[in-house]
Amino acid sequence: MAVLRLDRFTIDPAYGEELVARHEALVAAAKDAFPGLIEAQLARVDDDAWLTVWRWDSLASAKAAIAEAPSIPQAAARVALAVEESPAGGTSQRHGRSPSCLLLR
Repeated sequence: MAVLRLDRFTIDPAYGEELVARHEALVAAAKDAFPGLIEAQLARVDDDAWLTVWRWDSLASAKAAIAEAPSIPQAAARVALAVEESPAGGTSQRHGRSPSCLLLR
C-alpha cells in the first residue's frame, strides 16, 4: 500500500527558483538512496507557502527515509530555505526538519 508524506513550509518568496532547483536535486538523491520512493511533487500554495508530497511504496520505506534524510546533503540544502513564523511575529530558520509533516496510508 502506498504511503504519502506531506510537508508544508514557507520560504522567502525571493528563493522560489532556488527552492525548485534544490527540490529537484533532493528528489534525485533520494531516489538513489531510497528505492521505495515512487515520486515527489512540489507545489506552491501561495507567495511564500509550499507543499511537498512524497509517495512511498510502504510505510517502512517512508520511515527509513525520514530517519536517514538528515544524512543527505541535498536534504539539508532544501530544508535550509524553510522559514516559519516565530511566536513573536519574526522569522526563524528551520534546520533539519520540516515545519509541518503528515504521513498518510
